[in-house]
Amino acid sequence: MLLDLRIQNYALIEQLELRPSPLLNIITGETGAGKSIMLGAIGLLLGNRADSRMLFNTERKCVIEGQFDIKNYQLQDIFESEDLDYDAQCILRREISPSGKSRAFVNDTPVTLEALRKIGANLMDIHSQHDTLLLGDAVFQLNLLDLYANLVPTRTQYSSAYRQYRRLETDLKTLEDQALQAGKELDYNSFLLSELEEANLDKEDQDALEQEVKQLEHAEEIKYKLSQALHGLRDSEYCATGNMKDAAVLLGQVAGYSEVFKELKQRLDSCLIELHDVADEVEAAERRTEGDPARAEELQARLTVLYNL
Repeated sequence: MLLDLRIQNYALIEQLELRPSPLLNIITGETGAGKSIMLGAIGLLLGNRADSRMLFNTERKCVIEGQFDIKNYQLQDIFESEDLDYDAQCILRREISPSGKSRAFVNDTPVTLEALRKIGANLMDIHSQHDTLLLGDAVFQLNLLDLYANLVPTRTQYSSAYRQYRRLETDLKTLEDQALQAGKELDYNSFLLSELEEANLDKEDQDALEQEVKQLEHAEEIKYKLSQALHGLRDSEYCATGNMKDAAVLLGQVAGYSEVFKELKQRLDSCLIELHDVADEVEAAERRTEGDPARAEELQARLTVLYNL
């Protein structure tokens, strides 16, 4: 039942407040007095389409608010389905901005127009000459039968139980999907674990394997260049060690004339020792370098396993 109606800045109405009687209310007036405008404002509360051209003052927003007593309307299930707080006193409000933006509220909670229509359709009926068409509407017929048979409380209980069932069904489906996904992830992770265990990564170094493969694949080139380097260091007629030894002898001959020459001789002797060590290591590396296609293929297969992990 409508307890209070407030209309601000709508069509011809700048400000209106109406508190209808709980019995019969009759509004009369000549054509153009605003009777239909009041019905239009009420229609906005029921979720009808809004138009900014209907503003009385185009620089201010339009506000239409209605307070209803709904304790006898059995609307708890609708409020629950829309996630709204239920109260025996319900306030519907519709706001239209000068830009044409429309907002709807139920008990000061923003709602969609569809939610406003669902609630408003149960609060007020606006009858016209075409209302006989409702007799053919299936929803109207079911509501009429429920009211006649006094089944509204039973229907409300059933609706609440059905919504709970649907929520539980959705929760169950979610849990089943999660369990299925968890099973897939377990299988995949188990597969990865077995691959890692078979790879035995803690016993091998990928970088070392890659380096050894490169050496095996280029063994011939490495051996040749090491041999050439050894030839330049020690095995040729004019090798680096020989030339450095001759220079050290010459510096030794003049070391007695200056401490500078003596120091230079000592430094050159140290370099000669280091150069001999380098030559020995180059010779050892050259002897160790041998091509081994079987070993290269084995290591490459091992690396392929590591790359695929």
